[in-house]
Amino acid sequence: MGRKSLLVVTLILLVGAASHPIIAQSDYVCGDANGDGSLNVGDAVFMINYVFKGGPGPEPGCCEGCSEGFTRLCYTGPEGTQGIGQCAAGIQTCVDGEWGPCVGDVLPMDEICDRYDNNCDGVIDNGFNAGEPCSAGIGECEEHGVMVCKQDGTGTECSVVGG
Repeated sequence: MGRKSLLVVTLILLVGAASHPIIAQSDYVCGDANGDGSLNVGDAVFMINYVFKGGPGPEPGCCEGCSEGFTRLCYTGPEGTQGIGQCAAGIQTCVDGEWGPCVGDVLPMDEICDRYDNNCDGVIDNGFNAGEPCSAGIGECEEHGVMVCKQDGTGTECSVVGG
């Protein structure tokens, strides 16, 4: 991890500490860069000195577990699908020094015709012909429209009905 990345991680932990105070009970407190047993502005100063003035670095191998009440983003879907279509990260919360289950992440599912990318492959309604031209009726009664998704998402139908 680069110096600047480490600074960002420490500053994020400090911001989180403002709403979830941590009291050192025995060992290292994750994010306690200066080793004083708590998360505070001193940790930010320590990291700034490390990054910009070449001061001593934080103890390597920190943050093996997690600090009570802290949260982080998580995703349990296939690699490369997070942030594509409807696929989105969830939240994990630290409980008893361990990260809990990923809650609320949205994973790929079978594509349905609903104007969304359900299978998170970057293509909306792939496998359906939504948006293609269509017509209904014969002769003077013929009307032109486009294919639209059926309400139940199982297919498409023409947006017009011939008279």
